[in-house]
Amino acid sequence: PCVYSAFSSARVLATSYEQGEHVSSKRVASLPQIRRNNLAKASLDLFLKELYLWHEIQTDPNFGNYRIRLNEGGCGDQIVLLDFGAVQKYPASFIEPVCSMICAAFINDLDGVVEGGIALKIMHTEWPAKVLTEFAQICIAVLEPLSISCSAEFPESFNAHGEYCWKQSDLPTRIAKRAAKSAINRYFKIPPKEFVFLNRKLVGVYTFISVLGGQFNGRELLIPFINEYKTA
Repeated sequence: PCVYSAFSSARVLATSYEQGEHVSSKRVASLPQIRRNNLAKASLDLFLKELYLWHEIQTDPNFGNYRIRLNEGGCGDQIVLLDFGAVQKYPASFIEPVCSMICAAFINDLDGVVEGGIALKIMHTEWPAKVLTEFAQICIAVLEPLSISCSAEFPESFNAHGEYCWKQSDLPTRIAKRAAKSAINRYFKIPPKEFVFLNRKLVGVYTFISVLGGQFNGRELLIPFINEYKTA
């Protein structure tokens, strides 16, 4: 929204009214698959830009902060962002190991994931090797929709065209069950608040795409950011 400074003060922020549908509205749900895919991709692309380019992330991804502006012409639908009260500015000391972990998880590099996790203080060098490996494998599993290769372990997560079906994959539930059954629980402590906020945003992005019923392979969006990060 546009900000109207003339009507704003230190305690009141006056903004333009922005028309749009709720993410879970019937109109949005009835959109053709390609339009819902484009909106879902825009959501993921925004998150990757926040993380890799701007280092500034809106960490409150509840659906009340979003609207879907439908283009009656049939293309060019937009996501409207309403609330920036929970924006977090991240220092390079945090962003670097996060991006490094993502790059490592993307190519199934367990050692790289562990190294990033230790730098973020969500893993510790004194943990048993088995626990560090399991933690890294869970981190890699989180990246399943963005991975470099499709997982043969969960074929139901893909449609007939080999595109990832974010809703029917049930990834968050699978990750939670795996973490609960592992030995990590005996070692894992509350991570730094920066990581908690980032995790909340990531879960929000996954949920947003799932509600839209997105069907696409996220690696196509992630690869350019990884390549740019590696050459920076």
